[in-house]
Amino acid sequence: MGGLVKRLPLTYTVIVVGSLALIGFPFLTGFYSKDVILEIAYGSFTVEGRFVHTLGVCAAFFTAYYSTRLLALTFLRPANGFRETYAHVHESPFPMAFPLVLLSFASLFVGFISRDMFIGLGTDFWGNSLFTLPSKQHFVEAEWLETSAKSIPLFFSFGGIFLATYQYTIGFNALFRLKTYSVGRSLYTFLNRK
Repeated sequence: MGGLVKRLPLTYTVIVVGSLALIGFPFLTGFYSKDVILEIAYGSFTVEGRFVHTLGVCAAFFTAYYSTRLLALTFLRPANGFRETYAHVHESPFPMAFPLVLLSFASLFVGFISRDMFIGLGTDFWGNSLFTLPSKQHFVEAEWLETSAKSIPLFFSFGGIFLATYQYTIGFNALFRLKTYSVGRSLYTFLNRK
């Protein structure tokens, strides 16, 4: 629809927080869960582990891209709908908004507060409830990876954010023109609603 940031400020704020957590923005809840999985895959030092890491990094890029695209097209771009549709737009009622606000606060703080309890070398939070074969305990190697390897998903996530921000703000007309050329139209038709 576009142009909803002024009509739905609470919804916009909640979706921004949720999108940043989903993207794996540093110090939000999604950052700790996503990065530890990718670090363990990278730290296994196997072909399968590197393949999983590569797929995870690509998924982080596309997740950041489509989350930013959602925010741009729904809230930040100019209004693109019918006037009577916008007349009925309203914030969620309290029974729906309250859990969303609670989840937003959890997305902001729970990962940072509980990161050492759930993940990391030396944590015994899970105790004996999960058994892992000693040959499969790759989290030890993941703790000592070089910083450049640990920051690969972060760079790709920021790349997805910046590409979507560029395409749906400054480069929006170029993106529209691309869809009108024969190759761009064919690609758009193939990918549309898939």
